[in-house]
Amino acid sequence: MQEPAKLARLGYSQAFDYASYRDVKHVVDAYLQPGDKVFDYTDEPALFFYFMGRDPSTRYFQVSTIALRKESQSDLIDRLRESRPKLIAFDNLSKTLYGMSAFDGIPTPVHLYEVSQWILDHYRPLIAGKISDGIVDSIKLGEAAKVDF
Repeated sequence: MQEPAKLARLGYSQAFDYASYRDVKHVVDAYLQPGDKVFDYTDEPALFFYFMGRDPSTRYFQVSTIALRKESQSDLIDRLRESRPKLIAFDNLSKTLYGMSAFDGIPTPVHLYEVSQWILDHYRPLIAGKISDGIVDSIKLGEAAKVDF
């Protein structure tokens, strides 16, 4: 379903899955207060930061190509520990990779194994779901599981 009047920032698109976007936005808006930050580990920055108007929790707004080196992963973990995002979008089920997470066919959680492990150690699943039509194949939104970052 496409509803361009409700998402003016999209412009003209035949492939945007507005119903899935609306569902994810509903969860994000219900869980986060204005000003709360989300960390996008799905490499879909347009979804969270452009369309939903959320602010990134770190300078790593598109992780797959920015934080490949071990030093960058360590820096990202430090920044996550400092910013303590309330929500992390984590795609660990993707079989048909979309967007930047597909730049070489290896999923972001594999490339950034240290970041993935830190997220899994400090966050717990909040909701899991499937989004189609090029937004995100699967998304897991996580909330902080521990307060001792």
